[in-house]
Amino acid sequence: MRIIDDNGDNKGVKDTKEAIKEAKSNGFDLVLVAPDEDPPVCKFMDYGKYLYRQNKKTRKERQRQKHTLKEMKFYPKIEAHDYETKIRHIKRFLHEQNPVRIQIWMRGREKVHPELAESLAERIIKDTEEISKLQGELKPINHRVQFQLMPTGGNNAQNENEGSS
Repeated sequence: MRIIDDNGDNKGVKDTKEAIKEAKSNGFDLVLVAPDEDPPVCKFMDYGKYLYRQNKKTRKERQRQKHTLKEMKFYPKIEAHDYETKIRHIKRFLHEQNPVRIQIWMRGREKVHPELAESLAERIIKDTEEISKLQGELKPINHRVQFQLMPTGGNNAQNENEGSS
């Protein structure tokens, strides 16, 4: 078994029991790094510390990649101010690199006129086209129309928000 010490220096080839004894006497664990090599490669390290660093590293990567799906519900008979507010929220979500699922619900007599929901969907897509792209297509599901907007990654949303403040 080839042994590497905690500094990364090659200690040579040793017997397994001898290597374990030497690792314990130095206050380290003997960790098998490359089992497929001939002879297998082991390293002296504090395994608990190694696991802690690995977990910390993966947690940090997960935080960096955190993009949660946001949802926004609309109804075909939406007032202008409510529409503008919801579009502003959608643009903020897209600027934060979060995908947004849009659902347009039809109630009562609105179900007879699905073209109202489709025209609202096209209006939403047109109003957010500079910072998003449509993923898939409009999906009519029972009494709603659903689609998803994905951020394009540009800084247009940030510049637009700064201009309106």
